[in-house]
Amino acid sequence: MPFRTTTAVVESRLRSKVGGTIAYRNLHHKNPLDPKYHEQFDLIIANYVLLVTCKNIEEYKQGLKTVSQYLKKGGHVLVVETLNLSYVVIVGTRFRPLVLKHSEVVGSFREAGFEVLRSDEESFHDGDTSVIDSLRVHVTFARKV
Repeated sequence: MPFRTTTAVVESRLRSKVGGTIAYRNLHHKNPLDPKYHEQFDLIIANYVLLVTCKNIEEYKQGLKTVSQYLKKGGHVLVVETLNLSYVVIVGTRFRPLVLKHSEVVGSFREAGFEVLRSDEESFHDGDTSVIDSLRVHVTFARKV
């Protein structure tokens, strides 16, 4: 439970400093935020988006390039996912995510024009496998160069 409390506190502090949040419509469209938003951002957080929505590594790389087009130069992206996952449940629907190796993730970020500042796995939840079948989360934090 302390992890969730800490997360809630961090989220609250972050929300007080951030002007707002925007949900994308479809990462695979040329402008996934269309028609309302065309600006660039300082930070983008993608939580279980890319590996769940991409069917192959080419789509994953293109998704990162799409994310990059919405970041200001020097802006950051935080991607939270789980590698080697056999399923994830989102809003009651079970998905089979794309499986990539750590080296493929890092290489894809670099190819999309990012400097990878951190990319590793950490333990993250209490073992409930009704939503996800992994006890480890993969975090990549990168800067657009």
